Amino acid sequence: MESTAKKPKKELQDEEIQLRPLASNGWWLSYLLSAAYLVNRWKYERSATFEYKFSTVIAFGMALQSMVFHFASQFRSKIFLWILRIVPCAAVSLLLIFFLYQDVVFSLFSGFTIVITYQALFSFILRRMPRSFTYGELTIVTQGFMIFLMNLYFKLLTIAEKATECIKDANDTVVYSNHFWIQNHRHLSDMEQLTTILQIGLLGIAFLVGCCYFVKMFQGLAFYILLAAICIIVVLFPVDDQMAILVLFRFLTEDLQKLCMMILYIGLIGMTVATVIWQMKRDEQSNTRTRKIFHLLIVLVFLPGLIYQCAFLFVASGIALALLIVLETMRIIQLPPVHSILEHSVQCFIDEKDSGVVALTPIYLLVGCSIPLWLHPCPCDLTDSAGFDLLPLMAGVISVGIGDTAASIVGSKFGKIKWSTNCQKTVEGTVAGILAQALVLPLLIYFGLVRYSAFLIIKFVISITISSFVETFTDQVDNLVLPLVTFTLLSV
Repeated sequence: MESTAKKPKKELQDEEIQLRPLASNGWWLSYLLSAAYLVNRWKYERSATFEYKFSTVIAFGMALQSMVFHFASQFRSKIFLWILRIVPCAAVSLLLIFFLYQDVVFSLFSGFTIVITYQALFSFILRRMPRSFTYGELTIVTQGFMIFLMNLYFKLLTIAEKATECIKDANDTVVYSNHFWIQNHRHLSDMEQLTTILQIGLLGIAFLVGCCYFVKMFQGLAFYILLAAICIIVVLFPVDDQMAILVLFRFLTEDLQKLCMMILYIGLIGMTVATVIWQMKRDEQSNTRTRKIFHLLIVLVFLPGLIYQCAFLFVASGIALALLIVLETMRIIQLPPVHSILEHSVQCFIDEKDSGVVALTPIYLLVGCSIPLWLHPCPCDLTDSAGFDLLPLMAGVISVGIGDTAASIVGSKFGKIKWSTNCQKTVEGTVAGILAQALVLPLLIYFGLVRYSAFLIIKFVISITISSFVETFTDQVDNLVLPLVTFTLLSV
């Protein structure tokens, strides 16, 4: 296993930046998000929206910038290094011009602004959150946040342009005054409305975290006041000529199945809380098998959600992410009266990968299972030509919820043969993980949830095998890496 003493570039050593210990740099993770976007952009050429195509371009540019950053120490000429750093900015700009047919000024501004901001944000988090990330893990987090901001920008732009109705032609087509986007004046779909609400809510949570970091006043009573204000703004925000709270109320109460799903999720939340309380009363550190209870619980959350209520699950995943971030922020700033309870619960379940200030493993578990929903061009579309592609959406559930859980339990209890002296994982655990995942496809075909084809079987077997070996030999966080690898492979 590679020591953290080996940083991706010499400058990191000079600045004494601390990566997550007991792990390699994980630079190869820098390209996972870009690969997932590129595969789905190619597969859903006709149904992919402008925002998705734009996200694909900037994901590619940020991956190039990560490559430059990683290999920068090999170049001694500062002039050549600065020229090299311009390449990702230029690549994004040219792709916007020649493939998305955007204005030259807008393309140049977007290319340079996004890539430079990505690099600055990456360096900022790396310095301010020591021992929390490997190089590769942080690239995924930073790239994902940048793509989130860009998609939110387009959503807010749509709302603002519709509200002001800047220019209108005789065909009731809105021509946006920035000259880079033209679309029909229409109402947003349910999924577009829900996505907008979730993005605005998560932006509010990001603002809350920033206030807590930069302004000490918000680490006390003002935290609750600001949180309440953000919640009020989000639910009253106008989305497609309606307040967000009305959109959510209509969505949640429009059929009985959603209410049943809500009851199920409340019951699973109760089981999760009961598990935490039980472990806290034992007053001892949880072992690997105990922590895998949460993996099984999240399978129970995502599996029925994906099959019966995909859109509801999409909303629930965003709300859950916001809640986890708020709770973790409250713990870090030692906010009374909940700090002691949160701190005790985290200490009971923390593992060696949570060596920094922030306990990221629980957040990664949720994000890992939700990533397919968030990255798919049309995750819950049952009507258009893209169709409902269940298997890639289950990538997180299959790889982390089932495969990683089976490998961990069998490997820790029955594993005898280790792959090598430098690898703690066992052959028995890897085989168990592959077999557990292999059972999923026949069950999905039997119940008519996936259409049988020889190509699908071959693709599935290759995907779960590669994912299992990645789980075996990587020292990066499984919850974040495995879903991205599996989703990309299953999307081919």
